[in-house]
Amino acid sequence: MRSSSFSNVKLAVSGITRMSLFQVLVGKFAIVGTTGAADGRRPADKSRAVAFDVIDRRNNLTYLCRDQSFDSAWDFCALRFIEPESAG
Repeated sequence: MRSSSFSNVKLAVSGITRMSLFQVLVGKFAIVGTTGAADGRRPADKSRAVAFDVIDRRNNLTYLCRDQSFDSAWDFCALRFIEPESAG
């Protein structure tokens, strides 16, 4: 189940989707809406998204943070634009 979820995210970030997923591209990052940890962190559309993951699109689709609110995920990405050398 986990690999299926990851492949859906991989397809969504690359622009090929099997379902209507919620995602926002922010520079080299993608904020992807998910069903949250309680429901297996499956990619979700806008109306079903309860948590958001930040994915580094240029580094083999690495998860940088998971199960955030949208505001927290957005801030995570924005801070890396403001302070790229000190952000970890």
